[in-house]
Amino acid sequence: MPPDLVVGAPDGNAGYIPNENYVIIDLTSTPIEVRNPADGSYDFIFYELFVAPDRINMDNIILSISMDGINYYEVFNWGDNVPDNNTNIFSYTPENDNLPILTTILYGVYPEQTGIVVDVDNVASSPPPGFYIYLVIEVPPGPINDGAGIDAIQVTEVPIPFP
Repeated sequence: MPPDLVVGAPDGNAGYIPNENYVIIDLTSTPIEVRNPADGSYDFIFYELFVAPDRINMDNIILSISMDGINYYEVFNWGDNVPDNNTNIFSYTPENDNLPILTTILYGVYPEQTGIVVDVDNVASSPPPGFYIYLVIEVPPGPINDGAGIDAIQVTEVPIPFP
């Protein structure tokens, strides 16, 4: 795992993952829970790199969860041009690498207001209910080829929609 990528609250320091690479994060101490029926909350927050006083540049990235480290369920894919309706950035299109997104729609408190909230209960991959102890962060090949900057992954419940 990149040294500046933290599991927990964001700290303003980003870890970098190069294109065509992935990192598996062990969330044993704070697993992501998939519920059925859905609980009406986002389940974790992915904090992007803060690049300006008012925005992030959203990197191409794929997030998947697993109970066993073998079977993974995709819960977020920025770059496939399919709206991620289980997040707070579903209305941003096209899903280009480094697309500027204003922090006003993102979760957090300035200067760490860079959070993309993800609901795993209502996602197309339909992960079965249970506790997921692995999160894989994959950075696919991209036209810009600058990798992805990630500040933090925070497992927490955030009501849908958040204020």
